[in-house]
Amino acid sequence: MNYIEKNCDICGVGYKYDSRQKVSKYCSQRCRSLSQRQKKIIGEEGIDYVVCKICNFKFKEINNDHLFTHETNCIEYDKKYGYNLRISDKTRKNKDTLTSIMSPELSKKLSDSHKKEGYIKKYGEVEGLSKYNDMIKKVTYSNGIDYYLDKYGESGREIYNDIQKKKVISLENQVKKHGEKEGIRKYNDWIETQKIKSTLPYFIKLYGEEIGLKNWLQKNDKISLSNSKIRKSERGDFNIYISEVNKFTRISLSINKLLMIELRGHTHGYDLDHIVSKINGFKNKIPPYVIGHISNLKIVDSSYNRKKQHKSDLEISYINKLCNEDNEYMKLIKNINLLKNNIL
Repeated sequence: MNYIEKNCDICGVGYKYDSRQKVSKYCSQRCRSLSQRQKKIIGEEGIDYVVCKICNFKFKEINNDHLFTHETNCIEYDKKYGYNLRISDKTRKNKDTLTSIMSPELSKKLSDSHKKEGYIKKYGEVEGLSKYNDMIKKVTYSNGIDYYLDKYGESGREIYNDIQKKKVISLENQVKKHGEKEGIRKYNDWIETQKIKSTLPYFIKLYGEEIGLKNWLQKNDKISLSNSKIRKSERGDFNIYISEVNKFTRISLSINKLLMIELRGHTHGYDLDHIVSKINGFKNKIPPYVIGHISNLKIVDSSYNRKKQHKSDLEISYINKLCNEDNEYMKLIKNINLLKNNIL
């Protein structure tokens, strides 16, 4: 198969196409769509559309989603070119009008339009589920690494990883996207929101007591891969123990600040480590809430965590003492157990 190399007419990125196919001007459907949208944006500049000063593309509004591709943000763009050059007059008026007239019911309808319930309501149960599943498959594929490998070959892996780094909600990315002051505020707000969303009261408020508890337990039901150190006859009990430890770990992180927690994940190469390991906790019959207590948690380099495996860096008695002295945490554990016993 003979491939020909060409630069995209929109983004300028080099790509290959089969010589037997009709010559394409664009490297992807995204660029093709962008080109088509450019042709549809007509009228007078400033009133009907604005032009990005970096790439010269026309938009009704230039926002962070576009500016992030230029490694800048709205705040920096406004400082350099002015806010009035980032949004057209018609778009600004339409947004102000929509905000003033939108009812809570309309707002909810719009937010539900891309949910499963919205598809079923619009198309009926059978066709709605089919359309919804098709949409999920397309979104999953287009956002996954397979799409980039199919499109760019092995170099797509690097492109995919770069995009994922930009998507991570980290302090660095938020500052880069919104500026230092606003970025720090948005990042701290996000951290606080995540803490609330991981708590049992949030789930109960959202779904009611019975379903809320069930969903919360399922969310925290993550099984460890450390089974190799446990006898086969005990692995069922060990999995249950791990689920409980993970649940109490989430509780601890929701009510306490852990140093360097924002570095957790593959992007930065750090892991959340249980100082007294889950395996040692299980073998020594230590309550899961002790292993999940904040005093037993720390952020460590991923390579160190792999070398450590099931070893423990502190005495179990010391962690147990710190946990039992944490009155706020112990009160919460007691309330959770009471609620669980009453419902189950």
